[in-house]
Amino acid sequence: MSKYKRLLEYLFSNGYKEGDLEFDFSQDSVRKADRDLDLRIANIPDAIYSLRFRMSEYPPSLARTAKEGYQWTIETTATGYKFIQKKICRIEPNMMLPIVDIPHSTPGLIREVSFSDEQALLTVLRYNNLIGIFCEVSLCTVQSHLRTQFDGRQIEIDELYLGIGKNGCRSVHPVQAKGGSDKMSIVQIEQDYDWCSSALPDYVCRPIAAQFLPDRICMFEFVIKGSGSTRSVSVKDEMHYRLVC
Repeated sequence: MSKYKRLLEYLFSNGYKEGDLEFDFSQDSVRKADRDLDLRIANIPDAIYSLRFRMSEYPPSLARTAKEGYQWTIETTATGYKFIQKKICRIEPNMMLPIVDIPHSTPGLIREVSFSDEQALLTVLRYNNLIGIFCEVSLCTVQSHLRTQFDGRQIEIDELYLGIGKNGCRSVHPVQAKGGSDKMSIVQIEQDYDWCSSALPDYVCRPIAAQFLPDRICMFEFVIKGSGSTRSVSVKDEMHYRLVC
């Protein structure tokens, strides 16, 4: 078992009581767990980041304590973190969808040195107007890798767009981008939505995610309803695109 999974199970077992839907744990408790288990994790913040955003499934010891149809996730708080049960939402591409061909508008020089990481995906999205095509609105880019605070928590939005539709409706589009085998996280989608709704209340928030696969770019738009443990994230729309010369 990896160090991060051992850390996760230790933190959970030391805080969970039967029937809990959520419970807090502190940064000090994370460091104590690292010492107690003699894990010697060099970068504690990265460990929590990985548990929140990179781990696709939590161990069975956690999964079996969640209500039917729910899963455990980790959220940040003003003083630390908390485990909280959320409705299961697996953000995975539907490979049965057709692929729409889009002319490849990325400049040749950029394509020669492009990489397969998140930043390269954001560049491709921008040059080919894929967010605008997918959402059917006119868009402008506001900022890449927006780091900000919300409700005492530090968050990062991969890219932020503002848009206007044919009826004059103004929208804000926070984008999360993933390359390769990286998994989408509902926690990221929710925090993007919360910040945009608070910072730009006159704009309709339309959270977007993009997954870069070898043969296509998968685009998702989400709807968020409810609050707390009853909050749910669902896929409103999904399209797959292929860039062709």
